[in-house]
Amino acid sequence: MQMADEQDSRMCSVCLQDLQENSCPRCKQSSSCETDLEEYEAPAADLEEYEAPAADPEEYEAPAADPEEYEAPAADLDDSNASVSDPDRSVACVAEALERTGLQTEQAEDVECDSCSDRKEKAIKTCLVCLASYCETHLRLHNELNVGKAHLLVDVTGELQKKTCPQHPKLLEVYCRTEHQCICCLCMLDANHKGHDMVSAATERAEKQRQLEKSKQMVTDRETELKETQKASCCIRNLTKATEEEGDRIFTELLSFIRRSHTEIITLVQSQMTTELNRIQGHSQDLEQEISKLKRKQSEVEQLSHTDDHIYFLQEVQSRWPTSNDFQSLTTNPQFSFGEVIKSLTSLTAHIKDIWRLEKTRIFSAVTAEKILLPQEPMTREDFIQFLVPLSLDPNTAHRNLRLTEQNQAVACSIEPQSYPEHPDRFEWWAQVLSKEGLTGRCYWEVVWSGQYGVDLAVSYKDINRTGQGDDSGFGYNRHSWSLDCSMFRYALVHNNEETDISVPLSHRIGVYLDHRAGQLSFYSVSDTMILLHKVQTRFTQPLYPGFGLFQGSTAKFCEPQGGGSPQVVNRTKNNKTCIKQRRIRTDVMRNKYLRCGK
Repeated sequence: MQMADEQDSRMCSVCLQDLQENSCPRCKQSSSCETDLEEYEAPAADLEEYEAPAADPEEYEAPAADPEEYEAPAADLDDSNASVSDPDRSVACVAEALERTGLQTEQAEDVECDSCSDRKEKAIKTCLVCLASYCETHLRLHNELNVGKAHLLVDVTGELQKKTCPQHPKLLEVYCRTEHQCICCLCMLDANHKGHDMVSAATERAEKQRQLEKSKQMVTDRETELKETQKASCCIRNLTKATEEEGDRIFTELLSFIRRSHTEIITLVQSQMTTELNRIQGHSQDLEQEISKLKRKQSEVEQLSHTDDHIYFLQEVQSRWPTSNDFQSLTTNPQFSFGEVIKSLTSLTAHIKDIWRLEKTRIFSAVTAEKILLPQEPMTREDFIQFLVPLSLDPNTAHRNLRLTEQNQAVACSIEPQSYPEHPDRFEWWAQVLSKEGLTGRCYWEVVWSGQYGVDLAVSYKDINRTGQGDDSGFGYNRHSWSLDCSMFRYALVHNNEETDISVPLSHRIGVYLDHRAGQLSFYSVSDTMILLHKVQTRFTQPLYPGFGLFQGSTAKFCEPQGGGSPQVVNRTKNNKTCIKQRRIRTDVMRNKYLRCGK
């Protein structure tokens, strides 16, 4: 024991060289443990400060909820056996906690011993307290000189300076997501990082790897879009060719009278084809460039992902990350055709002399209005909200048993009739109401409903019948309207007296998305996620008016979207049953069309 004390006073505990006047001429370390205590007084004080956030559940509530979050060290600091008055012991508590949570240093090959003076031997261990690597001989001396001290040894690691905190002589083993930087175990005790979201470097590396996998899907989506765009090129060529052929047949019969007009129409169609082909070619080139850029960046990141160095990976990955934020995606219009042209040309056979000038204007509008490449469908609720439209109910259409409130944005069905004036647009028998606004283009709105028998959320042409008890007046019972029947028992999409049952969990908030030009009408269940209930694909010929069909005790309201987050759209599984027969009268739940009259 006396020999060990003498050796401790004559040799440096870090580099194991002879001491001169109680200090090492090589690494400038002191010979006594008192110097070690002074060196770690500041970290020990930081450890004391770190107990406060560990005791305050509000400060660290979020990290504690995630098993991967960096809360384990704070819990270890409260251990009665780990006294902050012992600096080496306190640092060891943090280091051991780091080790248990996966904060391991990367093992390097051919790292030289920091204590060898002449011939450098290969290091086999690295001390996280001394921040030095030792060969077998010096490791044994290091252990003998530090008996009773909590020096944590890990597998040897190289390039300690690049992986060492500039503020504290500790390894960078933690990633602060708040500051987007790598820190050491003592930085996380610092007040500058108090309350920050901190995880191990290995955990953050795994998260970046998962994001890399998502970027591969981005390339796949772009390649799919390119194929669809190329297919659209063939489609528009075929449609143009078919239109020309049909036009030739029709114009042959009228050649003597409409030779000049024939030339104008063909020129118009070909001009539109050229315009669309130019758009397709331009978008195809953009897609090829985007795919090439994404593949190049993806290749760089994949090469970078082969490194075992977490810190180097995290430092380099941000500048090479494949992104496609400013790229505008387009989709193919499945409804693109020149059907209106053929229809107009056919009518010209019988009415050429009387209506030619009128039909010429109509043909021009039909050709130029159609676009074969359309904007992509929204993918998140945040995307949908960009198309949010303000809506209000039209009192002149409301059935007398419907009471409008909240500046005509809410409606309730009651037994007591309202004192509405006579108006030709008012529904006389069905308890229904339409909005003031007729919608075209891309629109989105949300509805909240309540009531045992539910509500019919509908869109309708303005020319729907308003009088009588027939199906031509009820939402969903005719060709002029589409209705989502919502109740405590089920959902069903109804159109032209045919319905489709929808099996999804109940939701009292429904989102409706309309793309009038693309002929798309979609209904979504809105909660923490947006679940697609049903999508209608058709051709709309008139502006659509949102509306409600109510039952006794039911209410409905146009509402503002709730804040907080942008939930991803979830496509509903195909587990619904479609009834292609006449719409059933649901007497089992007393929810038939006679409950709508309010009488």
